Amino acid sequence: MRLAPERCLVIAMFALCGCAGSPRRPQLADPQLAKAEPVTAEPSAGEAIAEARCDRQVSCNNVGTDRRYSSLEDCLTRVWTGWQSDLVESECPNGIDPQQLDACLTDIRVLECSVELESLDMLPACAQLCSAEP
Repeated sequence: MRLAPERCLVIAMFALCGCAGSPRRPQLADPQLAKAEPVTAEPSAGEAIAEARCDRQVSCNNVGTDRRYSSLEDCLTRVWTGWQSDLVESECPNGIDPQQLDACLTDIRVLECSVELESLDMLPACAQLCSAEP
């Protein structure tokens, strides 16, 4: 009887990891790490805007060798540093309106490549990101 390649892979994985034995808990190098707050996967509004701007730069062919930004990381770093003062979330006492943020991100991503986005105020959805309600 011949086993399918997928089953062989599963059997090999069990054999390599010793899954038949008792499970071992990883040892933490620093017990304080166990008390650390979990990292949130949700980016801040500023990070989301930087990502949208760099997505736009990629689609406009401005990222890569001999381009405006050498890499996506270069774009994110430069956009985040250059625009940090444009969106200070602490200036929104009731937080960021998630619907306005979504509209802002969409407006950034679909903006024509010929338009230079110099400020968030250029896009109405981005100029009104603060939530009116707590």
